[in-house]
Amino acid sequence: MQSSNTNRLPLSIRNLSTQLHLIIRQRIYPLVLMALMLMVSGRWFSLEAQQFQKIPITQCGTVISSPGFYILSQSIKSASLTVDCIQVSSPGVILGLSGSNLYGPGGNGVTAAGIRILSSASGVVLDVDGTTIRGFGAGVVVEGSGVAILGGQNALTVTGNSAQGILLSNASSVVFDGGLNSRSNGGAGVELSQTAGVTMLGTAFLESNQGHGLWLHSSSGNQFIDVEVDQNKMSGIYVGESGGIQSSVDEGDQGNRVTTSGAAAPSQHNVFLVGGSILNTGAGIEIGLGDTMNVVFGIEAQSNTTYDAIDGNGDCTHNTWTQNTFTTTNPTCIQ
Repeated sequence: MQSSNTNRLPLSIRNLSTQLHLIIRQRIYPLVLMALMLMVSGRWFSLEAQQFQKIPITQCGTVISSPGFYILSQSIKSASLTVDCIQVSSPGVILGLSGSNLYGPGGNGVTAAGIRILSSASGVVLDVDGTTIRGFGAGVVVEGSGVAILGGQNALTVTGNSAQGILLSNASSVVFDGGLNSRSNGGAGVELSQTAGVTMLGTAFLESNQGHGLWLHSSSGNQFIDVEVDQNKMSGIYVGESGGIQSSVDEGDQGNRVTTSGAAAPSQHNVFLVGGSILNTGAGIEIGLGDTMNVVFGIEAQSNTTYDAIDGNGDCTHNTWTQNTFTTTNPTCIQ
């Protein structure tokens, strides 16, 4: 179900969302342009000033270990369960995928990623526009910093992967700007693990995934604007840790959680600005015990199986909930 959530929002919130899009782009685009510069022979060259040779990628199993401008001019398919289709290990890489697709072998035994950006790769740019990644373990894995995933209205579709659609693990300063569709994956549509500084612009549809639509754990300082999370098998948006904190709601204690042993870092200072959460099997949006100083503004949630909104801290002082549209909440002070 892909419907424009902005059409459902009050005009004042839509106008605010548009203004914030412009402000964020003014601040972030200079950083993106910096990422679009390659270090060649010890000097920096801007793409606007230099014509780089485009290096073709013709098959899965490719490892990009040198800076450069790489391009996928046709769709490619992998038969390997364990070898990533495209792996980026070098900083200063631009990877053009526009109009081409990556296909994996499919099935639950696949651990390979469609695209994996290693921690050694900073300043990587993925240029996607109409690209589909299907049949891998995770569609895209980002472990590096300063990564930009850019495209148009329907830039990237990640679907039918056995784990996450997109996984950001120990990553930082990642920008998504363009239409994202992450649906029918075996895990979360988008998962952040120990990740900071992610900004997601444009409309993202995270739908019909077997896990959460959007899951943040031990991740702080991230911003999500205009995210639609519908019909996922767990919560639409879940801010909560893994391992040390359990996820069951105590109905008799206003949504407080039961903690167990473990020392997972909390998720704090995350912002969720406008968007929708509908028909998820769990909650529409849920923030766990110990996860504080997060902001939820202008979210519309309805027809979710448990509650439209849950704050596991049991009150409305640890996180900011404002100008949202919810039918059922726990605790009832959530607005």
